[in-house]
Amino acid sequence: MKVKGIYFSPTGTSKKVVESICKSLSSEVKYVDITLPKKRSVMTEIKEDLVVLGLPVYSGRIPLTVDGYIKSLVGHDTPCVVVAVYGNRDYDDALLEMKDIMKERGFKTLAAGAFIGVHSYTTQVAGGRPDTKDLEICREFAENIKEALNKEGDLKVKGKFPYKARKTASPIGPVIDERCLSCGICAINCPTGALIYNGKLKIDDTLCIKCNACVRKCPIEAISFGGKLDPFEKWLIENCSERKEPEYFTL
Repeated sequence: MKVKGIYFSPTGTSKKVVESICKSLSSEVKYVDITLPKKRSVMTEIKEDLVVLGLPVYSGRIPLTVDGYIKSLVGHDTPCVVVAVYGNRDYDDALLEMKDIMKERGFKTLAAGAFIGVHSYTTQVAGGRPDTKDLEICREFAENIKEALNKEGDLKVKGKFPYKARKTASPIGPVIDERCLSCGICAINCPTGALIYNGKLKIDDTLCIKCNACVRKCPIEAISFGGKLDPFEKWLIENCSERKEPEYFTL
């Protein structure tokens, strides 16, 4: 079985989950990393036997950053697995949204999974995840996917339509301190082009999705949100620290 794994993964958690599932499904896997803008510029017709799509959850929805790419995928009643990776709060309507989009694009969703990754705002919530236990559940999920391949039906997943409304808020971008080496690593790894390096680093707050890829990738911790996210971090630590476990749905 030929499998295509597609993921948007600014901090590496969605990638880790998708790769674990795909490796358990087949030895013939091709990955498409759509994290950076240049990888999201073309329409993709899926010719593999199965596609596994993994996206992070932002405020209960899939990121708008990848909406155009996902809606350009082309399937021909192609079996599909959708995977949402969230930071231990909730995945709300993300799985249902992914399933609905993939159906519109010609895919048949036979399985869906919600997995936990360390929260992008703070490592004090779901730190170290996905962990060994999570990856074991990925492998268990893969075995159930294999059993669902020849089944028919409409997969039921958690979520409501209309989907949870997207929140609008004042733009928040990262802050660079005086230790910055001007290495450009943060700009290279920015999934939205909010950080631009051309001899000097420039930041466009209006493009920032607060994924914290720049913070996690900086080799000397010279970039942060300068306390701008502290109220959100405090709320998350107080309300979302209790461990949640992955859950999945199959035909």
